[in-house]
Amino acid sequence: MRGYSAHEAVTSDVKMYFKMVVVALFLGLLAQMAILASVAWRSYSRRFEYPLVAGGVFRLPPAALGKYYLPAFRLFGRENKVLIPSELKPFFPDRFTVPQTEYIRTMDRYFGGDIR
Repeated sequence: MRGYSAHEAVTSDVKMYFKMVVVALFLGLLAQMAILASVAWRSYSRRFEYPLVAGGVFRLPPAALGKYYLPAFRLFGRENKVLIPSELKPFFPDRFTVPQTEYIRTMDRYFGGDIR
């Protein structure tokens, strides 16, 4: 009976150490994600603010950057269209969607050096 209890203790220890390693990796991953998210948010909030002539501030929405950086693809030979965020409607008058290449050109024209 003594051999069985020793075997049980070894397997329990191995399971315990494995669980400890998995929990430590998971908590480390969560901590890294939180730190990176806070750094990215602080950097984003300062970099993409543009003062207006009237005295206000225009902030480029995160969705606009996502649509700018995501690659364009062609489905059945047609280029994908981008839905324009409401903050950017003045740059695309009377349109709800535009081809992605036109969207990128317009963003480059107005926000060129900051967005690249």
